[in-house]
Amino acid sequence: QALRLTVREKELKKKEKELMKQRRALLEELQDLLRDDDTDEKITSLLDRMNAVHTEMVKEKQAYLQSLKDFLSIQQVGKLVLFEQRFAEELRRLLSKHGSRRPPPRR
Repeated sequence: QALRLTVREKELKKKEKELMKQRRALLEELQDLLRDDDTDEKITSLLDRMNAVHTEMVKEKQAYLQSLKDFLSIQQVGKLVLFEQRFAEELRRLLSKHGSRRPPPRR
């Protein structure tokens, strides 16, 4: 089970990484359009593309969770979803508490 979970999670992370890359590029493009005071039509088109990327991200996450049902019980999937959420929240909390300080370089 652990191996299959790891493989599926790795596949999801790869897809998410690509979609986030697309989203960042679209955000940069939006910034340029707004800076140049471009037309509303171009901005609307770009926002639609950003929405499509977001929708694709949601679909990928749904497909991932659905695929887990092949080898996990619904209870296990639910526990995993809660764990992932709590882990992300705790990580954000710790990062904000300690700031974005980097550890000192190793010698």
